[in-house]
Amino acid sequence: MNVIEVVDVPEGLSEDEARVLLNKPCEINRYMLVQVLPLPGGIRAFYRLVSSAYDKKPGERNQLRTHGDGNHEKAVAYIQAHPEMSLRQISLGLAAMGIKRGRTWVCDARMNIRGSVVS
Repeated sequence: MNVIEVVDVPEGLSEDEARVLLNKPCEINRYMLVQVLPLPGGIRAFYRLVSSAYDKKPGERNQLRTHGDGNHEKAVAYIQAHPEMSLRQISLGLAAMGIKRGRTWVCDARMNIRGSVVS
């Protein structure tokens, strides 16, 4: 998927055909219209890919983020094994294992674990 998408609308298209052509990048690939230039043979529209922060569906915005270091399962297992520890202690324990996680991540993971056990 390109970061910039360019759409050329030739002269002679009906209004509906031009609208379909111009809306296609926005509807399918989540592009945002940046600029429209009139050209001698029609118009040219420039689109920019929407940032991934805005690209998420509402249900995915506040989900626990997994890190790409491959230690997600180990970190969650450590949290499950030490429910009595404070967030800071768990964070330091994970750091001693070579897993970098902050207190906010630990808190979110703990809440997700507790929520999944109750359900």
